[in-house]
Amino acid sequence: MKITFAGVGSAFTDQRYYQSNMFITSRSGKRLMIDCGTDARFSFGELGATNTNIGEWADGVYISHLHADHIGGMEWLGFCTFFNPKKIKPKLYIVDTQIDSLWDSLKAGMRSHEGRVLNLNDFFDVRAIPIND
Repeated sequence: MKITFAGVGSAFTDQRYYQSNMFITSRSGKRLMIDCGTDARFSFGELGATNTNIGEWADGVYISHLHADHIGGMEWLGFCTFFNPKKIKPKLYIVDTQIDSLWDSLKAGMRSHEGRVLNLNDFFDVRAIPIND
């Protein structure tokens, strides 16, 4: 397993450090994105991900919490795969109690397309993580 930090800054960072975004790459080559902050398209771009290949480049994303510096790039990620003719939806791993709040943050920009009402599942293969009490 390999961890690649694509950003190590905070919410108030600059282009040298980016926000907290990283990848875990397994021995088989699968990549799990950890968080997807507002500047993810730039930090991941430096690693080789593009608007057209991000669906193939990252197999999934895990969202640690709902601050913008951890989810601000989710709209970009969702649109990159939604409008890609190959239509590979990344798996979205998120605690089950945060799903509705994540969509509340994203839906203003993502909910409507050509008269269709969309939801989180139109953009991601949502994999809810139950909380163990």
